[in-house]
Amino acid sequence: MSCLEKDGTRYPLSAEFEDHVQGRCCPVPITMSYAEMGIDAPEPDFTREKGHDWFLRQDEGTQRGMMKALYDPWKDGQFALEDIPKLVKSDVWGNSWTPKTLEELVPNAISS
Repeated sequence: MSCLEKDGTRYPLSAEFEDHVQGRCCPVPITMSYAEMGIDAPEPDFTREKGHDWFLRQDEGTQRGMMKALYDPWKDGQFALEDIPKLVKSDVWGNSWTPKTLEELVPNAISS
């Protein structure tokens, strides 16, 4: 869930890319347009659906399966999808994004 929410985030070139161990995320460069390079040609369309939007299009079963214990509190409005990603720092593995726990998202939540 944190990967879906981080999808589409823009970073400066100076930023070190942060992914979890054995993660499949990757940075994609944003280049100058043809017009900015002085090329008179039709611009390619590189727009694509972001992870957040893809998730919102999924049926309840898929969403519930991905979110597990987070699903009902999310649907009840106790937190937003944007609240899920948490950066974890490790001297061994490097920084990585991971989903917050239910207790982190909804303090005093009673887990069943």
